[in-house]
Amino acid sequence: PEFTEILQTIHNLVRLSAGTNLPPWAKYIPFMKLGLPGHRDRVRAIEAYVDKHIEEHKRTADPNEPRDIMDAYLLNFMTQNECNEGDLCAMVLGLFVAGTETTAGTLYWAHLF
Repeated sequence: PEFTEILQTIHNLVRLSAGTNLPPWAKYIPFMKLGLPGHRDRVRAIEAYVDKHIEEHKRTADPNEPRDIMDAYLLNFMTQNECNEGDLCAMVLGLFVAGTETTAGTLYWAHLF
């Protein structure tokens, strides 16, 4: 259920953000400073989900057998102090959100036509 909740949160976040490509000066309009309703809460929920899995991977990572990109990142980059957990979280979020919405959109259009 947690994974499906995160997928729904991502879907809602993308749906809310669609069509909000505003010009840079729009941030000076008073009501625009508030942002989209619930936007920050949704982003925090997704970040918390990823952070939880980063912590789990840190506890269970096997240096001899990385399971996925998160293990590889933690084992290679974190030991060399080149990047930090914030970078890892941003990378995973980018892959997760982009992959989820791209796949969902492709399947949606394939089903329609």
